[in-house]
Amino acid sequence: MKKTLIPLLLSLALASHAAAQTDRDPAQCAALWYGMTDAAADYPGTFGTMPDTHALAAQFAALAGPDAADRIAAQRADFRLIAKAKVLGRDRISSDLFDRIAESCDALLASLPPSATAKP
Repeated sequence: MKKTLIPLLLSLALASHAAAQTDRDPAQCAALWYGMTDAAADYPGTFGTMPDTHALAAQFAALAGPDAADRIAAQRADFRLIAKAKVLGRDRISSDLFDRIAESCDALLASLPPSATAKP
């Protein structure tokens, strides 16, 4: 019984974690990527080229809908600081936070039907 219970609990925990990742608010994902573009503008040349970052931010903003503009704006400056800390290597906690949110945003996109993420 013990041998079958542990793998079962482990798979339930992993499935629950994956499901939680797709619960991310698209407005927060938009703020994350807009924050990255803002940080890159603050430090030209430091962040390298990021052609898809603004497109990702716009895609998440569209997914969040027109009523999400205030939620995006409220988080954008915080994510600019987190992105700066990540890229400049100044804060491991911020870097880990950025990575976790970016991964859950990726999971959110992956969970959507292709028509929802198609570019016009």
